[in-house]
Amino acid sequence: DINGVDLICTNKNCISVSRANTRYFINTVNPIDGLGDNILNMVFNHFGISTIKDLVKTCVSYNANKSTVQYELLRFSHNTKGLGQAAFKRVCELYETMLTQPHPLATIVGGLGLNGVGLKNAEKIFLATTLFTENETIGDIEYELDKEKFFGRGNIQLPEMIKNSKPFS
Repeated sequence: DINGVDLICTNKNCISVSRANTRYFINTVNPIDGLGDNILNMVFNHFGISTIKDLVKTCVSYNANKSTVQYELLRFSHNTKGLGQAAFKRVCELYETMLTQPHPLATIVGGLGLNGVGLKNAEKIFLATTLFTENETIGDIEYELDKEKFFGRGNIQLPEMIKNSKPFS
């Protein structure tokens, strides 16, 4: 905040932006009481979590090797100022419930922080897509909220936007 102006990094690879998006995702999709930004930042730094993808990998690893990861988390919480038993329990709860509890698709999509798509609009998405290879994602997620724009007026066959290869809005 310089002279009342909020500065926002526009670099797509900015770790601070990625972590802010990941915190937003957690707080939207799977909020845990008492698991605030300070604790999440310490956990992100220690475990190398920057993106939602990193978070999911960590949750998968936790659930596959619970005792090993819990031991590492417990050791980390005892050796880190500001963390303790309560924080340890909250992080374990996050890791356990992120992938094992049912989350409505609209909540997950709304938690991704896509421009123009909040929780309210996430329920209206007709199609969302992105291209990816085995190792990387190509481009950003594209989505369409306007039903008539997607299908075309009176069209009940192949949607016009797909038929004509138009980019989504």
